[in-house]
Amino acid sequence: MLTDRGTEYCGKVEAHDYELYLGASGIEHTKTKARHPQTNGICERFHKTILHEFYRVAFRKKIYKSLEELQTDLDQWLDHYNNERTHQGKMCCGRTPMQAFLKHRAAFTKSAKNSGHYPVLTSTLRGLYWNNSRTTRRLFHMLIEWAAIAAILFGAMIFCARIMRKGITTLDEDRQLYLERIHEEEHKIAEDRKNISSMEHLQIMRAAVEDLLRLEGNPEGYSIKARGRVITLETPKGPWTIELVMRERSLKSCGRTLHGKSRWRLEGGDQSEDHDSPASLMRSMRANLLAGEERPAPEPPHLAARLAPLPATRRLA
Repeated sequence: MLTDRGTEYCGKVEAHDYELYLGASGIEHTKTKARHPQTNGICERFHKTILHEFYRVAFRKKIYKSLEELQTDLDQWLDHYNNERTHQGKMCCGRTPMQAFLKHRAAFTKSAKNSGHYPVLTSTLRGLYWNNSRTTRRLFHMLIEWAAIAAILFGAMIFCARIMRKGITTLDEDRQLYLERIHEEEHKIAEDRKNISSMEHLQIMRAAVEDLLRLEGNPEGYSIKARGRVITLETPKGPWTIELVMRERSLKSCGRTLHGKSRWRLEGGDQSEDHDSPASLMRSMRANLLAGEERPAPEPPHLAARLAPLPATRRLA
């Protein structure tokens, strides 16, 4: 028996008439979850229907002087609700509750007689469940729970067996696939750099040198000049020049300009260095100009290995 948690249904068995009756009859009493009317949603929806269609209408039309008078009108409305008022729920489907009940009962009885299982097996199980004590019903519930747990464990064992059979080779394949994707993205970035003009390269390099000086506190005696593809940095120790070596070719037929790979030449003092990227050039400048005799740090081994060209492998789909 499923009820809400009202005091008319719940209480101590020895002091509550309803609980005492259920216990004496061997009926298990189940209560709805607190503050969760969806547990008994059909009953709650019926309360809403009877409130809107009977109580609020009847109390506006008539003044009741006794409960018997109200009960009489309520019985008439319930007869209309069950036999005349159609419902749109998934069980009634436009029929009255009584029509739906009679149709489902007839179909169930006919199916049970044709199968032959209901009178022998199903009736026995229903009798064991409903006619025996509460302990027997709890035993049925425990058996169902244990069967569900066993099914879950069996599925988990099958899943683990499939993983063990396949092994960890998929992890290595995924790692190789991700590395190939990383190198492809790096190759795309390198190709995108070819679309940058020489003027844009020089503007980026000048901004980088200005940021280097700013991070060092803008030391006195340092100034920057630019002319053509050469950026000159005046220092107390003498000038240093940064020259961009880059080929460009204009295609008049399509109105586009092809940009070659950019290279940088750093000259100053007794040194002359060539760099493929602005990052390595800035490290060398900082080491030579602002850090005394300190030399630029070599490329970290893990980055060198990561940026190294890949051997010929399968292409991505």
